[in-house]
Amino acid sequence: MEKMEKILLVNYLADLVQRRKQCLEAAAYEVICATSFSEVMRLIEEHEFKVVVLGHGVPEAERTRIARRIKQVSPATKLVMLYLASIKNAELADAIIHTTTDPADLARTIKDLTREQARRMSGT
Repeated sequence: MEKMEKILLVNYLADLVQRRKQCLEAAAYEVICATSFSEVMRLIEEHEFKVVVLGHGVPEAERTRIARRIKQVSPATKLVMLYLASIKNAELADAIIHTTTDPADLARTIKDLTREQARRMSGT
C-alpha cells in the first residue's frame, strides 16, 4: 500500500478546517490539523509534511512566522496560502489560492505542486 502524503492544514476557524480536511482526505491525503500557533510550531517540529496549508483565519503576522519557520525546518515542504482579499508576504508561498466555496481547488493545487516536485526530484 502506498504511503499517503502528509499535509498540515492550519486555520484558526474550526468549521473551515473540517470542510477542507474532508476534501483533502477524499483526495487520498493524510491530513493533520492545527488551530493554534503553538500547535503549528509543535507539529512542524514533530512531522515531515509534504505540504502546509495556511488558511485565511491565521493572522498575518503569525502566517509570516509560520512560513519562515517551515522554510527553516523543512525547505522542501510546499507552502500554500489561502486568502480572502489581499495577502502580504506572498513571496513565502509556493502557491496562493483565493478562498472559494469549492474546497476541491485546494486538492487540485496540492496535487499539481507535489507532482511538479516529484518530477524535479526524478529529473524528468
